[in-house]
Amino acid sequence: MWKTVRAILVAVCMGLPVTYCDLKCYSCLMAKDDLDRWCLTNPTEALTVNCPYNYCSIIRHELADKNGTLFSFFRGCSSGGENEVFESDGFKVYIRLCSSNLCNDWDGIVEDSSLRDGVSEEHDVLP
Repeated sequence: MWKTVRAILVAVCMGLPVTYCDLKCYSCLMAKDDLDRWCLTNPTEALTVNCPYNYCSIIRHELADKNGTLFSFFRGCSSGGENEVFESDGFKVYIRLCSSNLCNDWDGIVEDSSLRDGVSEEHDVLP
């Protein structure tokens, strides 16, 4: 019985927009003056939210200096965009998007979370 119900739910969710079958994302914000850096270093301590959009996201702002000083760090969800790195107004900005549950669990510097620490992991990171 439960296998049939589960199969029906999976089939229904695959055919519906993500708002009906929410994507789960880590959500937190860290500013440059925060002494506790848990949002950056330990995403599993962040809130887990049901994202009404298609992507989990990381947005990382660093000062565009030789040290790359972290200015702010955000984990959350997004309706779209592209993975990119750009410089603007004295900041280096990293935007990272992925589309599987709790995939926004890395530091956002490398484009693909599966590349961190040289270990391959299963994450659906957008090109």
